[in-house]
Amino acid sequence: MTTPASTQAAAEQTAVPRSPRGSNTHSSAAPAGTQRIATYWPHHELLPLARGAYVADLQRVPGSPDSFARWIGQAVRDYAHLTTDGRERAALEPVPGGEGKTLARPFNIPTDDVAAMHRAQRVDLEHNQVRSRSEFITRAIRAAIATARERAGGNLPEVKGRLPGPATRLGVPPA
Repeated sequence: MTTPASTQAAAEQTAVPRSPRGSNTHSSAAPAGTQRIATYWPHHELLPLARGAYVADLQRVPGSPDSFARWIGQAVRDYAHLTTDGRERAALEPVPGGEGKTLARPFNIPTDDVAAMHRAQRVDLEHNQVRSRSEFITRAIRAAIATARERAGGNLPEVKGRLPGPATRLGVPPA
């Protein structure tokens, strides 16, 4: 015979763990070949600009990354491959003005891109340029947004809802 107490105990043992705030707890383990990196967004309106830049590149640049996290990884890698002076002079998307909240979002970035960033940070340090990992990533993303905006003729698409995948590339027939 099942009692209410034993039913409740069984339910508690099989329940998905909940955080104190009530949302599901998710594993922070990154897939093989990636590293989970928290990115800092100094203004909440910068994230939609980055999403638009990703979509613009997806549509216009052959071989561009087919996920937003890989697009961020490429932004980090491209920025890391600049010289210290090149990083200092890179055109950056301005941080939107006015009131805005900051955001922190984790992404699974390819390990090779993270390693390139660490090498660039060591070189920068040798040239007395000290930037935190967070600032380096933010500047890399801002540089990638500026480059995508230039390639797109000054306008980035506004992305509503979920980001599209590689099937939305121009010239790719729908499945």
